[in-house]
Amino acid sequence: MTVDGTFNKGIIFLGMATISGAIAWTITRTNPGIAMGLMMLGLIGALICAVVTTFKPQIAAVTGSLYCILEGLVLGTVSSIVNAQYQGIVLNAVVITLGLLLLMFWLYKARIVKATPTFVKVIMAATGAIALAYIIEMVARLFGAKDLLGLWSNGFLGIGISLAIIAVAAFNFILDFARIEQGAEQGSPKFMEWYCAFGVMVTLFWLYFEVLRLLMKLQDRR
Repeated sequence: MTVDGTFNKGIIFLGMATISGAIAWTITRTNPGIAMGLMMLGLIGALICAVVTTFKPQIAAVTGSLYCILEGLVLGTVSSIVNAQYQGIVLNAVVITLGLLLLMFWLYKARIVKATPTFVKVIMAATGAIALAYIIEMVARLFGAKDLLGLWSNGFLGIGISLAIIAVAAFNFILDFARIEQGAEQGSPKFMEWYCAFGVMVTLFWLYFEVLRLLMKLQDRR
């Protein structure tokens, strides 16, 4: 495993997701009736691929590729729908997301932010708490309760929650970068390049979704 090899795998994954997202965007614009079905296919498929990749990193080249393609369908569909309502918001979300990725990379390379044991524990605990909040929100919606935890609120609390989630998502890049660097230093197997690149993509997709949600909230306040 090498850092450059992992970077190259990440570019391949990003390319797959971009192409898949562009196809989903086009399909959603020309045939809105199948948007929900396309999104559900992507969501369920991506979740399955993510779980399999987590437990079987040896096949991350295959399952990670499928994950990126399916997640691209989700983000492409969502982005197309959102952009129809909020013109130009998707481009802003993409720029901010990539900007945060580059910022975190610079902070890590400059050793301004280090993946110390305490830092790792705090970010992992915060990520787990956010995941639990997502689950509670989904279950609540099944029983008719909408926005139980204020995840979609455009008030000051809702915006504050979004900013906090974006911060946690962005700092997850530090964990990803540290994992890549440590894997290369320890001479991890070559397949770990695909697995670590998959981890970066998961963080990137999550961050994009949260940035998009924050921009929607800010637009609704106007």
